[in-house]
Amino acid sequence: MTKPLRALFVLPSLGGGGAERVTIDLLRLLNRNRVMPALFLFHHSGALLREVPDGLLVPSAAGARSSGTSLNLLQSLIACARAVDVVIACLQCRTTYITWLAGTVARRPVVGWVQNAAVPGSPMFRLRHRTLMRIVQPRLTASVFPCERAYKVAARRIPFAKTRIEIIPNFISEERVRRLSEAGLSFSLKRIPGETVLIAAGRLAPQKGFDILLRALAELHRRGRRCRLIILGEGPEYPRLTRLVADLALQEFVEMPGFVANPYPIMRRSSVFVLSSRFEGLPLALMEARALGIPIVSTDCIAGPREILESGRFGKLVAVDDYAAMAAAIESLIDQPHNGARASGQQLEESPDHDAQLAVAAWEALLSDITGKSE
Repeated sequence: MTKPLRALFVLPSLGGGGAERVTIDLLRLLNRNRVMPALFLFHHSGALLREVPDGLLVPSAAGARSSGTSLNLLQSLIACARAVDVVIACLQCRTTYITWLAGTVARRPVVGWVQNAAVPGSPMFRLRHRTLMRIVQPRLTASVFPCERAYKVAARRIPFAKTRIEIIPNFISEERVRRLSEAGLSFSLKRIPGETVLIAAGRLAPQKGFDILLRALAELHRRGRRCRLIILGEGPEYPRLTRLVADLALQEFVEMPGFVANPYPIMRRSSVFVLSSRFEGLPLALMEARALGIPIVSTDCIAGPREILESGRFGKLVAVDDYAAMAAAIESLIDQPHNGARASGQQLEESPDHDAQLAVAAWEALLSDITGKSE
């Protein structure tokens, strides 16, 4: 019997982001008879650490402590790369650069997994990253993008002629999301009768556009719509967002409880899910909201929402950074909540994990092909 190929997945840490979540789900679902995965972290930290499948987390020189040097980290990654058949960088930019260097020294194929679109405002659009990506990305064995539009944005600036390109959508386990949504709430919801609850989730960073969402909430209140907003997540923007909440006099109507391990019970109990991002790849939170049948309002950023919502069929799309349009879209769903829920949930019973199965199969085929270990 042919031995399974050995694949090393690389991440900086395991914070509660979409890239980390989809990586863990992929590790969990890969067929061990075909692919034996391992996970290398620059730092052994993050809310999702406890969800790594047993035996897959490999030690690293700097992993358990932040004081490890970059040289120790690189040496450790090179040693781990030599023990496998292929290495996968699960985030763009720094993670990809370090993984490519380690894979090159170890003489192993390297796959880059691009999670976001390289648009103005994103880290990939900064000059140093545009320069480094033009050097590194064409030298990878393969690059994986979550959707066609994310690839096309990158292809405008990066010569991919010698690099294999694969479009493999991010995925969720819809069965898992729905099952976990039946649990009790992990924090107290300050809901007032007659109040509409809006839910948003993501890292508290400029990318997610929560400042625009707060301004949309203020606009809804100006229009006489009493709404409460819950933002799930943590990140560097927390102080600035807290100040903006105060400036807009929304202290009584905004809750930011931080990272919540199981966000689905509160999502299921909410009236509208809002994604306010300025850029994305293929956001898992939007997939989860659709799986739960929640009425959805989302920005129509370059990549992700339009694909997930099928050009507006399963939720309302609004322009990026337009808080007035966002408020109007939310208001329309408040007026027709049942119609919105049905629109979001029309296809919930159709093969719930079909997309996950297709994505995992695509990853297995790609890794087998580039390592020459196809069955």
